[in-house]
Amino acid sequence: MEKLSRSKQLIVQTLSNYFVGKIHLKYKKEPDKALVNFEWLSKTLLENLKFVVYLEACK
Repeated sequence: MEKLSRSKQLIVQTLSNYFVGKIHLKYKKEPDKALVNFEWLSKTLLENLKFVVYLEACK
């Protein structure tokens, strides 16, 4: 799934970054690894404030 987070297709990249970030943040308890995913999501999809909330949880 981490390879898919670098896909050229926006929908695949978005979903992959979200799920990889959630896995690192909530289940593996590795917010430093989730930070990269939620930074990309919050910068790419500015209108979705949920990604900003997850980004703040990583810090």
